[in-house]
Amino acid sequence: VCGAIFVVLAVDLAASVGRSWGTALGPIFAVSGVILVSACMEGLVLLVELPRAPLWQVLRASIYLVVRRWYLTLADVFVLGVLLLGLLYATLLTAAFGTSLLLYVIWANSRWMAAPVLDRSNTVRSA
Repeated sequence: VCGAIFVVLAVDLAASVGRSWGTALGPIFAVSGVILVSACMEGLVLLVELPRAPLWQVLRASIYLVVRRWYLTLADVFVLGVLLLGLLYATLLTAAFGTSLLLYVIWANSRWMAAPVLDRSNTVRSA
């Protein structure tokens, strides 16, 4: 679902380039795409850590965490960009040595962002 929404945002962004309304809507499409990708990564971490949580609550918490901790979101997007550039320009080296390391960095950063939610769920479970 995240991939399909991202493709729609990317097509809308490409269609808005060069048009008069593109200067107003282009940044909205770009920021929405960044939030979507980051929220999907954060949602995956929350789904793994809280498997019985309702999907709507996971989605709401992941969007909230991504927007609230925007500086960590930028770090996630930067590392994901490094991974994609590495796969484009040095495919074999990145696939062999860099993929697991960079994906671990993204996962660790996303788990660090989710720490308040995870701590809260642990205190609710233990009570």
